[in-house]
Amino acid sequence: KYIHLAIKTFFLSVIVFINSYTGRSQEISSGIPRDTSYTTYQTFIKERRNFPHIQIAGAEIPAHVKVYEGIVYATPDETKYGKRELHLNIYRPDDDQTYPALLMIHGGGCNSGDLSMEIPMALHVAKKGYVTVPVEYRLIPEALYPAGLYDIKAAIRWLRANAGTYGIDTSRIAVSGTSAGGQLANLMGATNGSPIHEDGHNHINHSSRVQAVINIDGLCDFAAETIMNRAQKARENGDKMPVDAQWLGGTFEESPRNWMLASPIYWVSRQSAPVCFINSAIPRFHEGRDRQIAKMDALGIYSEVHTIDHTPHTFWLFHPWFNTTVNYMVTFL
Repeated sequence: KYIHLAIKTFFLSVIVFINSYTGRSQEISSGIPRDTSYTTYQTFIKERRNFPHIQIAGAEIPAHVKVYEGIVYATPDETKYGKRELHLNIYRPDDDQTYPALLMIHGGGCNSGDLSMEIPMALHVAKKGYVTVPVEYRLIPEALYPAGLYDIKAAIRWLRANAGTYGIDTSRIAVSGTSAGGQLANLMGATNGSPIHEDGHNHINHSSRVQAVINIDGLCDFAAETIMNRAQKARENGDKMPVDAQWLGGTFEESPRNWMLASPIYWVSRQSAPVCFINSAIPRFHEGRDRQIAKMDALGIYSEVHTIDHTPHTFWLFHPWFNTTVNYMVTFL
């Protein structure tokens, strides 16, 4: 048993390293366009110029953690790339008990990145008594908003539909995300019970509600003046559009409905989930956070904030900040 575990741990570590180095995902579907510019290794090369002491967090499988990978959770309709399968991984304690679940959304500006980037955190959280679930979703090269949101909500419904198989407590399902994934996680929790944020496909007899959110350096308000102005200036100058404007279908003037629908701050209600904000030291990634918290406070919805000093945006990928981030996550859950 332990020889088998050691072999599996070795190969998983190799796969994660290769994915991080090459930018290739475990679940790239044939013919699906991908932007591979955002990987753990490429980010490490960039960030170590200013933080030479950092180390990439490893993905060794802890003892007594069971692994399921490459599971198909949805097949989106009407894709121009033919049959499209979306995948997730599952990590959980190796026993027969039922545990809370945490769906984990990778970052990359909704343009790049892949679920392998969430595996190190998923493994560490799983050994604390959770079913952790890094998830694949459609990105800008393939589909714009709201496709990615629909995918994540479908993944939550899939977890509830398959809770018996994987030992999930359906009354305690949380979602976390990093960067753009944090924005999506925050939007998931804010839009509990909002019918205009649902697409009506995949396990529709199950709920997409989440009971808690962990937003790791994700925006709360796309319609903030600084973000709108950046996109408008790019349009006027003929420059490449920022990825948020690409994802939302244009500038605020060109696509105001999407900009509002995708901003968590405008959807806080009594049905919204509690949020743990874990932030870097870079202020622009806190955009809208304090105003969202004020709305949540007025409704009696719990929140907490942890800002880690002297950190780059992608601090969660690296030591010495990795363990601090995991501890904040588990303590909140």
